[in-house]
Amino acid sequence: MIEESKIRERAYDLWERDARPDGAEEFYWRLAQDQLEKERQPSGGDTLEPASGEWESGADEPTQQVESDEKASEDEWPAKGEASRYEGT
Repeated sequence: MIEESKIRERAYDLWERDARPDGAEEFYWRLAQDQLEKERQPSGGDTLEPASGEWESGADEPTQQVESDEKASEDEWPAKGEASRYEGT
């Protein structure tokens, strides 16, 4: 089981990255918990490498192309912010 303090810290970091939306405590708690559980699972190797085609050549971060009609409006929550786009951060 993951320590509550670690979940709290991760949830707070994710919440801050997404511009601190109101009423999102449970969403960020679960997201943080899921991320930490995935990190605890043993992987096939010692290092994490992006899946083929996940990162552009020479890019430091994963890239994601979003069609203009797929973008969330200001009123839609959770928007496709940092926390919802990058599960491994």
